Amino acid sequence: MKVKCLSLFSALLWFSQSLPHFLLMLGLPLGRLVFGGAYIVFPLWLRPVNFLLFLLWAFFSLSYLSFGGWLRSSLKSSVLRKIILSGTVFLFLATVFNFFVTASLLEKYLTGGLTFLAFLSSVILLHNNKKILSIMIGLLFMRRKGFEPSHPYGHMRLKHACLPFHHLRLRFYYNLFL
Repeated sequence: MKVKCLSLFSALLWFSQSLPHFLLMLGLPLGRLVFGGAYIVFPLWLRPVNFLLFLLWAFFSLSYLSFGGWLRSSLKSSVLRKIILSGTVFLFLATVFNFFVTASLLEKYLTGGLTFLAFLSSVILLHNNKKILSIMIGLLFMRRKGFEPSHPYGHMRLKHACLPFHHLRLRFYYNLFL
């Protein structure tokens, strides 16, 4: 029940992020909520970007609903978990950008608050699955401490790692999504 409610809450937060992009694509003056508040009404040449961002946010929203069992999906649960993990990483980056990089106060506090709530709910949702959580922790923190993944769910010290090309990060990211 907890997973089902959390996935619905996360999906609603994702949808709340996709709605401003859809309305901006239609020409409404909500530009202070996105892109650092550079435009109040988005010019025509930027509206395809809003459409792509609307599709991205809506895709993740539907993925969360499928993950929680609200929608039927032909995707395997392992594929949905990887989509949720990539959405969580995307939310982390969006939250950092919204809180620390943007110049717009509306984007900083309104959009940033929504992305932070979505990030927290996504992390809690992933916390139910220890395997996904260990991969996420490995991605975010192990590299900085001098640890190198030697197999998908563990680590060794960098000087004892058995992987060839252990300094190449792409190999680890490639193995993560297979």
